[in-house]
Amino acid sequence: MKDWKSNAEWPDGVVSTANGDNITSDSHLTERAAEAVCERLKAEGLGGEGLFFPVRTWVSDEDGNERTI
Repeated sequence: MKDWKSNAEWPDGVVSTANGDNITSDSHLTERAAEAVCERLKAEGLGGEGLFFPVRTWVSDEDGNERTI
């Protein structure tokens, strides 16, 4: 079974990441689950609060394939 990730890049100052790239990722069992998270982030923002929205979102698989959502 492939491991899918939902990825989001945030404006400066919204999230703090170890390498400073403003990108957050979460793992999912299915591609559809990863897509759903990206769609929710775009519609509702960080934490569903409607305050901060991602610059871009995409899904990726364990082979490094990526697709913008």
